[in-house]
Amino acid sequence: AAVKEQDDIIEVTLCTKAGLHRIHTRTLIDATGDANAVKMAGYPVVDEAIKQPGTLILTLTGYDLADVNTAELRQAFSLALEEGELLRIDQTFVRNNIVHFLNARGDNCTHIIDVDGRTSAGRSVAEMDTRLSMLRIFRFLRRQPGLENFEIQYMAPECGIRETVTIEGEVQITAQDYIEGRLFEEALCYSFYPIDLHYAEGGGIDTRPLPEGNFPTVPRGAFVPKGSKRIMVAGRSLSSDREANSALRVQASCMAFGQATAVLAAQAIDEGCGVMKCDLEAVRATLRAHNAIVPDAAGPPAV
Repeated sequence: AAVKEQDDIIEVTLCTKAGLHRIHTRTLIDATGDANAVKMAGYPVVDEAIKQPGTLILTLTGYDLADVNTAELRQAFSLALEEGELLRIDQTFVRNNIVHFLNARGDNCTHIIDVDGRTSAGRSVAEMDTRLSMLRIFRFLRRQPGLENFEIQYMAPECGIRETVTIEGEVQITAQDYIEGRLFEEALCYSFYPIDLHYAEGGGIDTRPLPEGNFPTVPRGAFVPKGSKRIMVAGRSLSSDREANSALRVQASCMAFGQATAVLAAQAIDEGCGVMKCDLEAVRATLRAHNAIVPDAAGPPAV
């Protein structure tokens, strides 16, 4: 596969079952979450050395925590770690708190550290590590008093990846921009999630709720790799620092990014220009016509 941006067209080489297939497009939206197309096109990405852990979503059942002696469970868990029945990665997997893991019924309360979620090999390692860890914990818990019928009712099909890379965009959203609810001049959508930075070593989260009345906005330039005319990203890889990205990466915000970039792409094609030069008010009008919540000088939406 390859992406080559020319002055008025983008050439994309796709790898299909029938072999390599070349297509041409006037705009391209990279929705990989990892800026794969952006990198192929030759634009730089920001690859931080420290990254948030991944998570395997679970639903646990078959027990009542009231029937479990939690103090004894903690002791048994510590002993299993000392004797090698459980590994250090297993302690991190339950976020250093086996009782809370059970109390939460698994849910979003797991961490898998040192994940390279951008590559196929890295993703494979993450999938193996999460499942092996859960298998060891499952076998351990099944032997504990009160947990004899412990079961995994649901397990996500893949390990969730929070962070890989971001683009170097025409505009970068900083943590200060985000927390203060900066209204960018070329804002196209909102993001409403708090700062949510999971510690790279696992076990905890730096969560900072937004001040009341602050509504972060996302400008056009955050979607566009610096120097590109026709490529955009929709998803967590938009141009932002790590703290801002920890909030911007969530699903609801990414849905807004997808809608905004789609309209930008269509408007740029209609006007025969680059995405940074097309009529922004026309883009906003189309977004509103499709019930998007679009920032404007009148202030944030009513809550």
